[in-house]
Amino acid sequence: MRLLLPLVLLGGLLVVGMLVVTALRDTLAGRTGTPALPAARWVAAHHSVDGVTRVAVQRVVGEHPARVVEERVIRRIADDAADYDLQIMEAMALARERASVLDSVE
Repeated sequence: MRLLLPLVLLGGLLVVGMLVVTALRDTLAGRTGTPALPAARWVAAHHSVDGVTRVAVQRVVGEHPARVVEERVIRRIADDAADYDLQIMEAMALARERASVLDSVE
């Protein structure tokens, strides 16, 4: 009986110690129990304002609707340009390529 009490106390101290170590490890690793924000991703986009189409890569977060957190314009094209279709196709291809590269490095 004399041996039982110290063993129970030692077991309790071990459990408390393991809980403290686990909490510290998770905190130092950045897992604080708060939900992580959705990962941002880069996408190609285009929009026309005042007769000029801007082709860009946008860094977006979330879905339906995605929230734009950064935008980098690749090219501006006049909406009445004679070779508008060719220019927009080339610019969008470049924007998709840049979005892919930016996604791969982040």
